[in-house]
Amino acid sequence: MYRLLARSSANPVPEARGSATQLSRGLALSVDDAGACVLDANRTAKFLRGIRAALSELYVRFPGERIEIVYAGTGPYAALIVPLLVQRRPHNLLVTLIDVHPQTIRSVARVIAHFGLERYVRELVVGDATDYRHKAGVPLHLIITETMQRALTAEPQVAISQQLTAQLQKHGILVPESIIVDLAFIPRSSAAHPSDHFDEGNFRRVGCVVEVSLRTLRSGLTSRVLEIPATVPADSIAAYATSIRTYGPHVIASGESGLTVPFFVWGLARPEQGQRIRFSYDADGRSPQIQFERLSAAEPAKESS
Repeated sequence: MYRLLARSSANPVPEARGSATQLSRGLALSVDDAGACVLDANRTAKFLRGIRAALSELYVRFPGERIEIVYAGTGPYAALIVPLLVQRRPHNLLVTLIDVHPQTIRSVARVIAHFGLERYVRELVVGDATDYRHKAGVPLHLIITETMQRALTAEPQVAISQQLTAQLQKHGILVPESIIVDLAFIPRSSAAHPSDHFDEGNFRRVGCVVEVSLRTLRSGLTSRVLEIPATVPADSIAAYATSIRTYGPHVIASGESGLTVPFFVWGLARPEQGQRIRFSYDADGRSPQIQFERLSAAEPAKESS
């Protein structure tokens, strides 16, 4: 599929990787790097399955309506929607495709034209999705955005989701349905063997640090306090373990994708049993990230992950 999309966009298979673009609320991957995300097989397959399931559900929730989709951060191939458009009728849905890079949108336009999908497209938008406003009077039923790295670092996934869900229909759907980042501890002996990080049996999960879903976005992402239990071995390493539910039963578990590889938190080395730590998420800065604060210290100071 990757090679087919690359050919249809008239772009060669990218060899060199360009640099990311700094936005006001995170980094946007380079065009080549965004295109290469298609090669993350679990990520691509489970997003496509989740979006297909979400569309089926939306036809039930909104019978007779044309489903309006906003896909933010398309990359050069719009790979999370193009394979699904060919399975549907154009009077059933319209999609707005957004990316910050003009060359990306030009590439997407070529892909759309190659497959004859112009009737499915409401608009191609060059812009920052954290500022996007959907067309007045047009209901928004489905939001698709995969603009994230592991542990929700660097990229504007949360900021984009906040902006778009505020415009979503009451019974609309956000894909991914939920992103959960847990605090976990991995034995230090496993750190020398990266493949071991993918083994859920090695994780000692303490609790959820951040949850991004329609519920939490609408109520506000609040801080969470976790207490280090006695079951955490002294020789373990703290990490953020991410899992992504694209929609319904379609889940990318920790370690199954580049998006869910454990993220080591070296600032939480050697935590003491009973130590309480407050976690919060900063989506507004130039470098979105999880932050933590040790509540057991006499004068707690904020530290970034």
